[in-house]
Amino acid sequence: MLINTVYAHGVLEYSSEDSWWEYWSFDPSLLVILVITILYFRGLQLYQKSGTQLIRTWRVASFCLGGLTCFTALSSPLDFWADYSFSAHMAQHLLLSMVAVPLLLLGLPWIPLLKGLPRGVLRDTSLSVIQSKPYRFVKNLIQRPGFAFCVYCLAFWLWHWPVLYDLALENTFWHWVEHGTFFWSAVFFWGDLIGVLPRKKPLANPIKLIWLVLAIIQNSALSALIIYSEGGLYGYQEDKGLLGMSLVQDQITGGLLMWGVGSMMYWGVFSWIFFQMAHQEREPKLKEESSTLKMV
Repeated sequence: MLINTVYAHGVLEYSSEDSWWEYWSFDPSLLVILVITILYFRGLQLYQKSGTQLIRTWRVASFCLGGLTCFTALSSPLDFWADYSFSAHMAQHLLLSMVAVPLLLLGLPWIPLLKGLPRGVLRDTSLSVIQSKPYRFVKNLIQRPGFAFCVYCLAFWLWHWPVLYDLALENTFWHWVEHGTFFWSAVFFWGDLIGVLPRKKPLANPIKLIWLVLAIIQNSALSALIIYSEGGLYGYQEDKGLLGMSLVQDQITGGLLMWGVGSMMYWGVFSWIFFQMAHQEREPKLKEESSTLKMV
């Protein structure tokens, strides 16, 4: 069987006799990730030359793994399948927004990136950007309570609205906009939770837990709407989804991926923050007991 369909990435020509791993591609947005990676390691190298170990090895490894996840989501055969399988498209979005972005942010990229810029760019451009009104406006906006959460959730709901989803499926430009929206809204959301956004004070742990609970609720609601909707929501033109599933089965599988993987990610971060809070509360008591024992 030969599939020949026009989608966002051009004409799909797939034969059932071919192997799925043969369909690699190149997404132009990966050039941005490549430039960021080069500047990141250049910045680290400059700091090492000055005798400063700026970032721990595990954080650098996390950054590299995040870049590799971006490549997997955007250029592996998963990207090919995403053009006519909802569950593959969902897996791609989850990799970008819930795996790649947190891993990149755990690498603490801002300081090495600034250091890695050419001196002229760093001196002339960066300072002027930081002092500009648009930068201050965006910075103040980011610091508003709930802004990052609202942008993140709004991006997910809007791009899973059938009209916009089909638009991104059929148009290359809007397909890039969709991926960019998922990526950068996730930077705001996870950056707030990890604590790498420009804030005067880090977001308090109880507030982080509230945002995570609300994220779980909205993720479950959107997943349920997709899973329990009657018929197909999205305009895929083929009769079969991924691995021979019907379009409805493929859509249900995608909804279950969002529900399961998304909830697991949120609950995992929730547990990590909760245990951090418990450790912080317990630490003063342990120090007090230790000092008491020394006095005895």
